Amino acid sequence: MGTLIKYELKKLFNKKMNIIVVIVCLLLIILLFSLAGTDFLATDENGKSYKGKEAISIRKEQIKEISGVLTNERIENEIRKLQELNKNPDNIVTNVYGERDFKPEVYNKYLNNRLNLLTNINCVYSNNYINELIKINLEEQKDFYGIREKKIEDLINASQDYKERTYTESEKEYWIEKSKNVNTPFKYGFYYGYSNLYNTYEMLIIGVIAIVICLASVFAGEYQNGTDKILLTTKYGKSKGIIAKIIASYLFSILIFTIYLIVAVGIVFCMFGTEGGNLPIQVSNMLSPYSLTFFQSLLYNFVISYTVLFGMVRINIIIIS
Repeated sequence: MGTLIKYELKKLFNKKMNIIVVIVCLLLIILLFSLAGTDFLATDENGKSYKGKEAISIRKEQIKEISGVLTNERIENEIRKLQELNKNPDNIVTNVYGERDFKPEVYNKYLNNRLNLLTNINCVYSNNYINELIKINLEEQKDFYGIREKKIEDLINASQDYKERTYTESEKEYWIEKSKNVNTPFKYGFYYGYSNLYNTYEMLIIGVIAIVICLASVFAGEYQNGTDKILLTTKYGKSKGIIAKIIASYLFSILIFTIYLIVAVGIVFCMFGTEGGNLPIQVSNMLSPYSLTFFQSLLYNFVISYTVLFGMVRINIIIIS
């Protein structure tokens, strides 16, 4: 059996079309995942724009200034500072749409490195950018995490209003309880390596497609060459021969996809670093009910990716065999 598997693997790796497809796909993955870093933009407090490696370094320093545990007091102070800036007419201008907006110098000095944090905090109160933070009464809404929990419960209980998202009573209880088990307060920090990886992660489907194309020749080759009748009449043609092809297909798929995965993840982490793996995913989505860190979430993505891969390989084998 081992010899048959090696023979099938050798055929897969030596086929010129497979080599071309694997290399072209690898180059595409390198290009697509590199764009996350090369196109990354950042602005310093003086309003000067940066791109690529410089921008990533600047953003890291900016986030470092505001990183830490997001206690209720810390969140209240952030909102209060925003409201104080908004009350000062010297900080405000009227934009082209006739709306009140912060002056560029105020934005660059204060809001630039806090916008992501404030936007995520605001989603607990409203979906209206960060304008709602300027309006809320801090004396009445001090308990941010209590408000967050209530917001999640309201969203789940209102699911019957949406045909595409309807929960049963047991499902509602499950998600509400799951949300309550999330550890608070959240810790904030630089997590752009993970967030940019998630934004481009779906591009790995190109690798799955490439693998499926390569596997098309596993069974079809004999049919095309007219040797299928000879192979099927041999001693192990209908048993070990077929099993060897299936095992070889999975081994080939695992190896190639793992290479793609390592390259994709490696490129993003080389550009952005691996900081933020221990942070909760709620710092990018405050309403998420999952008690996971970014690193744990990435592991789940790996499991899902290989599950999809195995499913596609299975379907491919059924179709072509």
